[in-house]
Formats: sequence, C-alpha cells, structure tokens
Amino acid sequence: MEAAFLESKQRLASVAQLAHPNPSAELELAVNASDHHAGAVLQQRTPRGLEPLSFFSKKFEPAQSKYSAFDRELLAVYLAIRHFRWALEGRQFHVLTDHKPLTFALHRQSDAWSARQQRQLSYVAEYTTDIRHIAGALNVVADALSRPPSVLPQPPTCSFTAAEVAAVTPTQGEKVTLEELAAHQLTCEETQRLEDRPDVRLVEMGGQRLLCMDSTGSLRPLVPAQLRKAIFDSVHSLAHAGTRATSRMISTRYVWPGCAADTASWVKDCQHCARGKPGVIHKAEVVAIPVPAARFSHMHVDLVGLLPRSTKGHQVAGSGPAYLYHRRGGCRRFCGHVGVQVWCPRHCYHGQGDPVYVVYVGLPLFIAGRGPHHHDFVPPTVKRAG
Repeated sequence: MEAAFLESKQRLASVAQLAHPNPSAELELAVNASDHHAGAVLQQRTPRGLEPLSFFSKKFEPAQSKYSAFDRELLAVYLAIRHFRWALEGRQFHVLTDHKPLTFALHRQSDAWSARQQRQLSYVAEYTTDIRHIAGALNVVADALSRPPSVLPQPPTCSFTAAEVAAVTPTQGEKVTLEELAAHQLTCEETQRLEDRPDVRLVEMGGQRLLCMDSTGSLRPLVPAQLRKAIFDSVHSLAHAGTRATSRMISTRYVWPGCAADTASWVKDCQHCARGKPGVIHKAEVVAIPVPAARFSHMHVDLVGLLPRSTKGHQVAGSGPAYLYHRRGGCRRFCGHVGVQVWCPRHCYHGQGDPVYVVYVGLPLFIAGRGPHHHDFVPPTVKRAG
C-alpha cells in the first residue's frame, strides 16, 4: 500500500504544472490535428520560458475525420480558439501550427473553397490574424494532445480466412490456392526481402504460413512475382474495368511492390479492352455555302436510310428501295427523291443523274451531306456541307 502511495505521489509531482496567467506576458496558442483528434495548448512566454496555462483535446466526429489535412488543421484552430475564448478575447496572441498552408489562409486573394471554411476563417479572424508556422518536432505538446493513448495504432488481429485471402479464379480457370501462394513466396526473392519490414507478419491460415502486410489496417497477402499476372487477369476479366477501378479492386485484397504501375501497364495492353474502344471517326470539313447567284446553280444531295419494312411486312431491300436519295435545288424551288436499293455514291452521283438539270441547266454544283456514306466516293464537283 505504501509503495502504491509513493508511486502515485511521484506521478502527481511529475505532471506538468499550470502557471498563473500573467496579463503582461505574450500568449501563444499551439494547435495540431491528427486523423481523429484535435489538440491545443495555451501557453505564455515569460523570462523563465514557456509556461502552459491550459490544455485542450477533442475527438472529431466521424464526418470530420474524413476532412482533408487543411480542413482538419483549420478545424483544430477554430475549436481551440472557441474553447479558450475566455482567455484570448481582447488579448494579443498568435497561433502556432505545423501545417504551413494554413498560415496563408487569411491573406490569400481567392475566396475560401467552401462555406464551412469561410465561417471558420471568419471566426478566427475576429480574434487574430497572426498564424505562424512551427516545425512538427517542436510542436510536441499539441501533437501529443491530438493523439491520446486510446487512438494509438494497434496491431490488427488476424481475422482473414483462407477463402478471403486467395479465393480468386484466373482466366485460365484454375484457383490460386494457399499452397501456391506459400510455395511461391518461399522462392520469390523480392517477397523474402520484405519479410523484415515492421508491417509484414507471418500468418498461419489453412495450414499454410503466408507473409501478409497490415499497412492499411487489414491483412493482405504478399503476391510473388510468378502469380501477379494471374491475379490481375482474374480481377480485370470480371468487367474489364479501367485502371483506377482495377487497381482499387486489387489493392484492397493483395499487395506487392509496384502494384499500381503493373496494373496500369497490363490494363493498357489488354486486347479485350482495345477491341471494345470506339475507333477514330473522321469528320468531313464544314465549308461555307455561298448564296446562289442563279436558280438551279446549286444542288443539295443527301441519303436517307435504311428504310423500315413496309406495312405489309415486305423486305424493303428485296421489293423496293432500301435508301432514299434526296435532291433539292439551291433556291428551294425543286425537290426530288430517287429510290436506291444498294448505296453506292458513284451510282447516285452519276448513274441516277439529274436529266432535267443536265439538259436544261447544265451540270450543277453538287453539295453533299456530312454523313460517312459520302466518304467512299465524292465527285470532283461535290463539296461537303453541314
């Protein structure tokens, strides 16, 4: 009992003692934000050095934990000033942060990115505009308050089953079994070199000992070089997704050095994806159509089709025209249609002809449409128009 009392007394004596506020001392507010907490310390600078006045720590809400680094640091400053407003109001002080972009937040020319940032920056500006940068190694107190012992990273437990680790079916139709993973891990030099990393553990699953990495909080087996392409084929062949989606599906369950680069290279070389992409479409150049100087000096032609079946169910291609060759005079005084069973530009432009135009007017200037069916053959006198 006496030993416990002495230990408690020693711990109480070793705790940092809060100083009495000095109205003439310079105030500093050091803040820091981690992924889950915000920490701050209000301190004063005296001839004896820095003296703490009060400490602050607050856990973020689940939505706040998803903020960017800038938003979390700004939120930490906002929460700290709101917590210590009773001591900061009407006093000259400056804020210390290890996030340097935050020091320019109140002086940048562009507006804040979101309404939340505008509200928080406006509240901070009511108390101070002096935000200074401090190295992370010197911001020890605020950093410790933003990482309480309850949220220190704990080693993850092994909750993966054999099916969850390697139940994939490559395109060859064979299973990548635990035996194959374990056997190839022993022979792969690149995988063996990663065994000494602190985030790599030897896990026993299904009677096999596998090297797994827990850098993301979940166990992922290290894939040897011999099985990487097979695992990529099994995942990518499900829907032939793009680079980002395929890389995300692979990295959530497997890991190996250069996984993202290998995935991007293999997706780029996938023949199934290449055949599914649309080809290059060549569009005809659009030219300006001058105003006709005389009647019937221009002739506009285009093609309509394939035409649907007739009301009696007859095949149009076998019993009638499959396309409709449309012709219109430039002055909108003449419009004609000719049925064509098989589309051939040479047949329409020359074979069908326009005897009325040729006999009474002469060969007019043809202006063809922009459709791809006009690209096979275009007479010298034909211009494409939109």
